[in-house]
Amino acid sequence: MKEDFRHPLNLVNYIRIYKNIVYEEIHKNIIEISKSSIPKFKKASVNQTNRPGVHKSRVVENIRLTEHWPLDNINNDSKTGQYMCNLFKNIFSTNIRKYMESVGLKNTGFSIQNIELLKYTKDGHYVFHHDECSSYHRTFSCIYFINDDYEGGELSFSTLTNLDKPPHLTIPPEANSLIIFPSNFLYQHQINPVITGERYSIIGWISA
Repeated sequence: MKEDFRHPLNLVNYIRIYKNIVYEEIHKNIIEISKSSIPKFKKASVNQTNRPGVHKSRVVENIRLTEHWPLDNINNDSKTGQYMCNLFKNIFSTNIRKYMESVGLKNTGFSIQNIELLKYTKDGHYVFHHDECSSYHRTFSCIYFINDDYEGGELSFSTLTNLDKPPHLTIPPEANSLIIFPSNFLYQHQINPVITGERYSIIGWISA
């Protein structure tokens, strides 16, 4: 029996890719900013639960090895950071509307949270996880691929598969494309280790 990816119960149906998100000149500008000395990168942390209701954020490199620059931080006084934040608020807003319509969800309003620029260097990775957490209300996750001139660093989902048993659903990065998917526990995903080069992306979450 041929699998029908349009069926509402097929989880893959809620993983959507949008290509050619911005004009070429804007895309070039995003690349130049990301690779410049402007971003104030710091090691990215993970949220861990020590006991029920108590969460602690810390750097754990065997789980997540990447650097990030929060763009919507109220203390971000960089005009370039503010430009990038506003740009991607518009990009995410436009495309989440398309997403909701395409998967048959009613748009009753949404907000955008935690927009960040990420940088993965050689061996950079993030093991299987989901984006839903009690600290933030996250409904959908957005990942914009800035570049694709590197090896490794693919986005892999364990959707409808066993975490420990491949094959997983793996999506090779394509520059200037955006992927949107639900943030809940059904959409465990990872960033595979970068083999060569540097991987840049913008992430953000939608609360709806």
